[in-house]
Parts: sequence; C-alpha cells; structure tokens
Amino acid sequence: LVRSRGLEMCIRDRFFASRLGAHDKHTLDSRYYEADLALRLDRRTEAEESYRHIYKACVREGRISSSGVRAAVALANLYEQDKKWDAALDVYRHLWPTLVHFDEKDGYDRALQEGLLPKTYSGYMAILESTSGQAGYEERYQVASQHQQLCRKLYGPTSHRTRDATMYLAALCASSDRHSSEAIDLYRQVLK
Repeated sequence: LVRSRGLEMCIRDRFFASRLGAHDKHTLDSRYYEADLALRLDRRTEAEESYRHIYKACVREGRISSSGVRAAVALANLYEQDKKWDAALDVYRHLWPTLVHFDEKDGYDRALQEGLLPKTYSGYMAILESTSGQAGYEERYQVASQHQQLCRKLYGPTSHRTRDATMYLAALCASSDRHSSEAIDLYRQVLK
C-alpha cells in the first residue's frame, strides 16, 4: 500500500509540475505532502529529494521565497543529521540572507523570522566554524555581524540575545588584527 501510494504521489507531482510549473502552489503543496509523509515513514532519501525539489524551486536571487522556507529548514536538518556538511552549508547560504533581508510584504511574518533566527544562526555558524582559513573567518564575521544587527533590531539593544550576539562578534573581531578596534567598540557597547 505504501509503495503504491508513493508511486501515486510521484505521478501526481510530475503531473502538477508539468502542467502548472515547479513554482505553483499546488505543485509545492503536493511535494510537501510527499516529503512529510516520506519523513514520517522514515524514508529519508525520498523526503530529502522532495524537500530539495521544493527548495530549488523556491530559490530566487540568492534567497528563498516564503513558500520554500519550511523545505529549506527540513533539508538543512536532514543534511546535518546525515553529516552532509557542504550540502547543509549551501542551504544555510540561501536561508540566512532570507532572514537578513526579511520583508513582510514578501509573505514572511516576524514570528517566523524570530523562530528561525536562533537555529539558523547556530547551525550556519557551527558549520562555518568547522571550516578553516581566511575565507571561513570572513564569512563568519559577516554572519556574526548581521546576527548582531538583527538581534538589536528584533529584541532591542538591552536584550540578553543582543548582548550575547555582541559578545560573540567582539570575540571574533578580537581574533583578527583587521577588526581589533571594532572589538574594543563592541565590548564598550556591552559595558554601557
């Protein structure tokens, strides 16, 4: 029954995609249904494939449209569980700018942004921290700086989240000669 149901969903997905296009709401809904069901049945490969189709269909100009965010989050989780670090990093490199350039008129809501921010940031930074070299530092610096600005905007300058983000950024800056004066300024902000 499960195998015939899977075949039926696959045929339906291809029908929707061929007739309505990969970006159509019905195509995406069908793919989500298939991915969620596959995940519940512990068919991770099929779930990953369906989430990846949704994710790829929803990436535009380096960001993920609101209809693809859930697929991106699920895909990043699957990749991390399977230790597919490069694939997870690719997803984070699209998911992070989506959060940074969040806009309610694009269909995102603030609660979604606030809910995704901690997990996305920690997952992205954990992978970046495992990379070495100057390229890894530059990307970590950019993400940490954007995170600190987002925390300040979302939670206010006196929030513990903003303080923690500022302290992390200050420590990161202190590890680089180029950003050492910024580190001092950031530490001063926390002490005020």
